[in-house]
Amino acid sequence: MTRYAISFLALSTLVGCSGSTSLLSSDGKDDTQRAAWAATVKYPTDKKPSTDLKATLVVDGSDLKIYNATTQQLTDIKVWVNGTYVTRVDRISANGHLTLSRGEFFDSIGTKLSNRDVEIARIEIETLDGHLYTLQGPIRE
Repeated sequence: MTRYAISFLALSTLVGCSGSTSLLSSDGKDDTQRAAWAATVKYPTDKKPSTDLKATLVVDGSDLKIYNATTQQLTDIKVWVNGTYVTRVDRISANGHLTLSRGEFFDSIGTKLSNRDVEIARIEIETLDGHLYTLQGPIRE
């Protein structure tokens, strides 16, 4: 009986771990926590954005789809819209894509991008090592 209980606990732990590697930026934080985080993050005005990253933004209604055309996974990144609205993303797989909603982006005073009538002119990715990349697009669907 004890063996079965230990096996069940081990399996439960593995299943829990596999679920935590979501491609979405949903990291269990509510809007209040996301807005508070966005208020502490500053757009890196001292960095010149590079176009070296092969990634594209497609705007599909209220969804923003980011396509990573590189062979490297992008991890722990900030995604910036127009240098004002930001969200955190755990990862975008190599040669993969990610769909974010406008409601996941906040500005420094806690306003959601989805609450504003803002045209998306540019989108950038800031990596953990401090690089800033401009994505191709936006392409509108």
